[in-house]
This record gives sequence, C-alpha cells and structure tokens, in this order.
Amino acid sequence: KERFTFIKGNCLEKIPEAVKGWMSNNVMFDLIHLDGAKETYYQDFKNLVPVIKKNAYVIFDDSEMRIVMNTVSKLISEGFLVRDPEFPSMALDESQRHEVLRFSN
Repeated sequence: KERFTFIKGNCLEKIPEAVKGWMSNNVMFDLIHLDGAKETYYQDFKNLVPVIKKNAYVIFDDSEMRIVMNTVSKLISEGFLVRDPEFPSMALDESQRHEVLRFSN
C-alpha cells in the first residue's frame, strides 16, 4: 500500500501540490510512470524532478506519439534522462509503445 502513489486529477495542479508534501517528508521516488495528457509530459516531469532519485526509472506511456517522442528527446538532450541498455527502445511501429529511461540528474 505505501509503495505506490496514484494521483488523479489535473496533473498541472496535482503534481506540484504533491511534490511539496513529498519534499517536506523527504520522500523520493525510484520509479515514475507518466501517463495522461501527452502535451503536459514535459512539465509533469520537470515538476517531479525534486523528488526523483538519481538513476530512478522514468517510464513514458504512449511513446509512439510524436509529442511524446519529442518530449523524451528534449529531456535526453537537456541531460535529465539517459537510455538504459537494459531497456532498449521498442520498435517505432509498435502500438502502445513505452520508453523506459534513467534519471541522470
């Protein structure tokens, strides 16, 4: 029960609110799974950065979508994420594709 946190609601409101609480309780995450409004993935990730452990896994849902691919590429180029050989990218034509990366910051 205590190992997972599911947040339902508008991520642009709920995540920053939750992060404040987690930070005040020194909660850090070793796995983040982003799923929801694809156009907010970049901001969702950036809002979560203060509570992501170094080398944590970050999973991006529906990475076959251009907007998600662009977000993943941008976060890699900014130095936040790296590819992990344990989780190679799925084929580009795969439906319901996921990207599993490591937090490197």
